[in-house]
Amino acid sequence: MGKRAVFVFRNLGTGGAQKIEAFVANALCNSGYDVIAINMASSKCTVNLDNRIKIVNVIYDFAEVCQNKIKKLYNKLIYLYKLRKAILAQKPDIVCAFLSDVVRITVLALKGTAIPIIGSERGDPNVFSSKQFNAYRKAYIHCKYAVFQLDNVMQMYNLPDFVKQKVIPNPCIPRTNSKSDKASEPSEHIILSAGRLAEQKRFDLLIDAFDLVYQKHPEYQLHIYGSGPLEAKLYNQIQSTSASSSIRLAGDVEDVFAVASNSDFFVLSSDFEGIPNVILEAMYAGIPVIATDCSPGGASYLLENGECGIIVPKNDKLKLAEAINNYIECPSLREQHIIKSLKSIKKYEPHKIEKMWIDIFNSVLEES
Repeated sequence: MGKRAVFVFRNLGTGGAQKIEAFVANALCNSGYDVIAINMASSKCTVNLDNRIKIVNVIYDFAEVCQNKIKKLYNKLIYLYKLRKAILAQKPDIVCAFLSDVVRITVLALKGTAIPIIGSERGDPNVFSSKQFNAYRKAYIHCKYAVFQLDNVMQMYNLPDFVKQKVIPNPCIPRTNSKSDKASEPSEHIILSAGRLAEQKRFDLLIDAFDLVYQKHPEYQLHIYGSGPLEAKLYNQIQSTSASSSIRLAGDVEDVFAVASNSDFFVLSSDFEGIPNVILEAMYAGIPVIATDCSPGGASYLLENGECGIIVPKNDKLKLAEAINNYIECPSLREQHIIKSLKSIKKYEPHKIEKMWIDIFNSVLEES
C-alpha cells in the first residue's frame, strides 16, 4: 500500500488552519508517510513543518482583480492546470486540503482522477454567500472524507451518506514546552488579547468595553498583541478613549502566553471563528478566558458553555464590560475556571488528535 500524501496549503503562514494542517502533515510524516506540501502563496514560510516534508510552490492570487471576466476565467483555468500538474507529478496516493476555498480548487484541479481527497472545513459557513456555500458543499461531496471542527457545522453541510464525515477538534499545541508558574508571579493587572488586527476579531468592541471598565478599575491595562490592516484605525480609536494611557497595541510576538504569562485573564472578542486555537493556548497556560459567543460556536464549545470561562453575546460592549468587571472583582471565579480548564484541556492532547487523523488517512488508503 502506497503512503504518499500531498497537502494543499493556502499559505505557509501562522494562521490557525495552517497550524493544524501542518500538525496533521507532521503526524503523518512521523507515522511513515511520504509527505509533500503544495504552497499556494508567495508569503514566507513560518508554519512549523517537519524538515522532511518537501515544499512545492504553485502560487495563486486569491485577491486577483480583473475587469475582463473571460481573462479572469482563463487565469483560473491556467492555475488549475498548473496545480493539477504539480500534484500529479508527486504521484500521491491521497490528497488533503484545509479551508473550503482550497478544497474546491483542489477538487476542480483533480477532476477526472481517481485520487482520493480529504477536505476539511476550518471556518464559519455562516459568513459565506449562498452561492459560495453551494459551491463548497459540492466540493465536499467530491471528497472521499470530510472533516469538521464542530458537529453543528457538519450538520449545516448535510452531505450525502456516501461521503464519510468526522468531527475532530483542534489539538492544544502550546507554543512553548512548559507552563508558566502563575502562582509565583505577581499580577500586573493586565487584561490580554491577541489576534490579527482585522474586522473579524472586533478589537474595536474590546477597546470600547475596556473604556467602560477603566472608569471603575483604572488600575487595569489592556494589552492587544498582533498586527494587521486595522492597526492605524485601532490606534486612533484608542487615542479617543479616556483609557488611552492604559491600552497598548503590543505588536506580534512568537508566543503571547510566554511574554504575557502574568496577565489576569484573556479576552476573545471575535464575531466569528472556527475553533479558536488561542483559547486552547490560554487554557493550557492557566489563564482564564472571557469570549464572545462567536459563530459557529467554537468558543462556547471549548469553554463548555460557560463552565470553563465566561461566554458573552457577540457585538455587545456592555455585556463584555460587565464580564470583565466580574472577573476583576471575583478572583475566586477565575480560579474556578482555571481548575476546570486544566482538566478539560486533556481532551485536546496532541497524541489523541493525531490518532484520529492518522486513522482517517489509513482507512481511506485501505479502501482505495
